[in-house]
Amino acid sequence: MDEHGLSLNLAGKLARAFYRSKITVLVMVVIALFGILAVLVTPRLYNPEIVVPAAEIFVMRPGSSSGEIHDLVIRPLESLMASLPGVRHTYGYAANDMGIVTVEFQVGSNEEKSLLELYNQLSRNIDRMAPGTLQPLVKSIGINNVPIMTVTLGSASMSPLQLRSVAVRVMDQLQNVPDVSNAEVIGGTPLQATIWLDPARLAASGVGLQEIRRTLQASNLVLPAGHLVRGNREIPVRVNAALGSDRALGNVIIGSHGGRPIFLRDVARIEMGPAETHTAVTSTFGPASRQGFPAGSSMSSVTISLAKRPGTNAVEVTRALQEKLHRLELRAIPQGIHVSITRNYGARANSAVSTLFEHLGIAIAIVAVILLLFLGWREAGIVILSVPLTLAVVLGLGWILGQTINRITLFALILSLGLLVDGGIVVIENIHRHLAGGHSPLPFAGRILLATNEVGNPTNIATLAVILAFVPMAFVTGMMGPFMLPIPIFVPIAMIASVLLAYMVVPWGAYHFLARKAARHEEMHPGGEGMARGPLQRAYLRVFQPLLQSGKRRNLFFLFVILLLLLSLLMPLWQFVRPEGMNGPLSPFGVNLKMLPAGNVSDFLIQIDTPAGTALEETGRVAQSVGDILSGNRYVRNFQTY
Repeated sequence: MDEHGLSLNLAGKLARAFYRSKITVLVMVVIALFGILAVLVTPRLYNPEIVVPAAEIFVMRPGSSSGEIHDLVIRPLESLMASLPGVRHTYGYAANDMGIVTVEFQVGSNEEKSLLELYNQLSRNIDRMAPGTLQPLVKSIGINNVPIMTVTLGSASMSPLQLRSVAVRVMDQLQNVPDVSNAEVIGGTPLQATIWLDPARLAASGVGLQEIRRTLQASNLVLPAGHLVRGNREIPVRVNAALGSDRALGNVIIGSHGGRPIFLRDVARIEMGPAETHTAVTSTFGPASRQGFPAGSSMSSVTISLAKRPGTNAVEVTRALQEKLHRLELRAIPQGIHVSITRNYGARANSAVSTLFEHLGIAIAIVAVILLLFLGWREAGIVILSVPLTLAVVLGLGWILGQTINRITLFALILSLGLLVDGGIVVIENIHRHLAGGHSPLPFAGRILLATNEVGNPTNIATLAVILAFVPMAFVTGMMGPFMLPIPIFVPIAMIASVLLAYMVVPWGAYHFLARKAARHEEMHPGGEGMARGPLQRAYLRVFQPLLQSGKRRNLFFLFVILLLLLSLLMPLWQFVRPEGMNGPLSPFGVNLKMLPAGNVSDFLIQIDTPAGTALEETGRVAQSVGDILSGNRYVRNFQTY
């Protein structure tokens, strides 16, 4: 029992603790700051990061055919990997001299633990590998291997070798940006030393090919060689015998004959130049290009792909990369090289999140207008005050739980927005009824507590029912499980936070902002009569009183409602009724039903598969034909052909 003689439940106790307390304002300020901090520091992504541990195992067995690789390497290795706990699939690929086994673990498995078990399984069974098989090479595959930014360097005057050299230097600088993990240069031709042996001179020298190979490996070394002590200081000593030029290669001694050394240049011709490559990269400008090149003009290019570390903010990482790239353009990248960012995952994520934040604000404004029309500006303001506080609690707890701000997270908030104001509306409406509904022996504060206490238990039950409707989504398996996981996390948090804030903030707001309104009502109606019926109430009574009085009208009304319900249930089927086929436009009154709207992205991929064994030049001609069509589209800025 409280001071007014009321038996209070959870809602009444929370209202009593906060409606007159000065700490309530402090709590609201802390919640607001907590939410602002979460918005600033929580990583922003386009989609949730889904952990699907996987690895590729490369096994070399020189001299074996693809059939031998399949029987002696791939099948035993697949059996070993399939016996690991948590392995979902194994995929084998056999070719001459080598094989690849891809191991995919269950969605959501611990990545480090899965890879450690894979390494242990290989180490324990390495003795079972077929004779002649080389040491396996394991490369992990994860979501963070996907590049968040690609930078293309193109030039009409530089060779692919020169372009790649510049790109490698730029990549080294960009890789120093915090939270950048993997970086790779795609395209161009690396520098290579080619040794053309003279068979006659080699035979006369008496030196074999394997001996030359071992000598070159032993000569191309950089290793520590201890240290020297001088003046009470230790000076590290390193042996730097790297072969960095054709002259250094030619001076390597590969043997002796008649007491004279035989140099590599004596039996071979050495050339330094571009390596043979099976890839080609070009960049082509479209009609919408802003770099001043005519549509259809192409140039040799190289692409730098950059990935981020797990759990980092894609927006901040790409922004830092853009700033570093701008400084490199001014200071390090030569004239004549055109730099363009051909993929920016951070900008896409920021645009999607900002758009959803904008829609979230629009939804809040619509809710505010509706509340303003039906409750009055004071009551509407009190309810709306709890909405941003609820969102702040949700985003803050999401940050603590390791969630990210992505389009699924904000979709969950928009989905629950209409439910967030339910508790506040119920509480403020009941408070309004008690304050303006006639004479009451309780004082102003007592009526606020009574109103909140009355609706507490029903509101709790209704909130629990809504939460239970979303909880099963947390148990969805497969790829969709972690993809949709933010919904069963954020919706229940939002519902619980909205109800608790409705019991705390709404009574506080009513106590401070409705006192004068209640006092004026007492002055205008000293006899204690109830509040006058407004136009909305009168219209409601005109509609529903005849239904209550006439069974025939009531039955017709029920049939009308059932008909509307059936028509709404047919909407999923109506989208398949299209005069021009399934890929045609919707029928009149048709509505597309989707879980999420189509992504509004500015880039797409066209994959061309030519028959196996097709020459690079022929594949290039096919790609060029596709490029000629793209370069004629007025919306295309640029495209790269790989």
